[in-house]
Amino acid sequence: MMRNDARDAAWRALVVTALLCLACSSGQEAPVEAQRTATAPADTHAPEGITVERVRASIAPTGGARRHPLTLVRFDLSRYRPRLFTARANGGSRTLDRWVREQGLVAGINAAMYEPDGRATSYMVQDDVEASPLDDARFGGFFAFDPHPGVTPAPAAMEMIGRDCPGFDLAGLRARYRTVVSNYRLLDCDGHAISWVDANRYSAAAMGMDREGRLVLMHSRTPYRMRELAEMLASPALGLRQMVFVEGGPEATLIVEEGALHVREVGLRRDLPPGIEGDDSTLWSLPNIVGIERVVAEGETGH
Repeated sequence: MMRNDARDAAWRALVVTALLCLACSSGQEAPVEAQRTATAPADTHAPEGITVERVRASIAPTGGARRHPLTLVRFDLSRYRPRLFTARANGGSRTLDRWVREQGLVAGINAAMYEPDGRATSYMVQDDVEASPLDDARFGGFFAFDPHPGVTPAPAAMEMIGRDCPGFDLAGLRARYRTVVSNYRLLDCDGHAISWVDANRYSAAAMGMDREGRLVLMHSRTPYRMRELAEMLASPALGLRQMVFVEGGPEATLIVEEGALHVREVGLRRDLPPGIEGDDSTLWSLPNIVGIERVVAEGETGH
């Protein structure tokens, strides 16, 4: 949801316009050399099925920005599954902590950039309802999940694929999954970095899959050019196979609340003076999020 304040509204419009006009398209995507990134030990508070990593950014930020670690949270899909929640279908926009709490979720992250009316800027389909029906070729990454019941052979818990990857078939994804969302890509079909042409720097939230088939939620509080962030995420040490950009700036948010594990990552505004970060951690109201919920085994009781 857009802020009412004129300055915030103008800033939001600038970000969306810049990303739509300058971000990579299928004709501009080219892998770049990845740097190896050191990975910190996993968070010991994480329950079984969740791995939290704080990864030292291998590229130094510019403009006096602090070098925050990249946060990666990996989910075992036999224990956790993604679901799409939208303002239109689920009672309006709200901050991510409220989405997580009110929907009984384990975690949440932005689903996609959005228009002033809350519709996703990119293609978004849920339960055969085209919440955002435009399939824009500039959005090259597709995240499909929540399999249709009764489909044989049974689909995987989720699929993430690029428009130019072998076997891509949007109609086939829709036939197998109840939810399909498209976004700009950070990594290509083989996990190589995509070279964005957008020279602006943003805090960023992203979603992906690793080579073990786990869902990965990523957040960078430090503003980077997206080609720099992609280069770091392509490090072989991280083992990522696909990754899509879902939001930039102060709206980019990642929250995990599971037992003793608490992760809260919030993006920064672009208009902060160089070297000044302060306590800029206000949560924005979001219209579309991907929430993570526990898989309830047969005979167990859910929330």
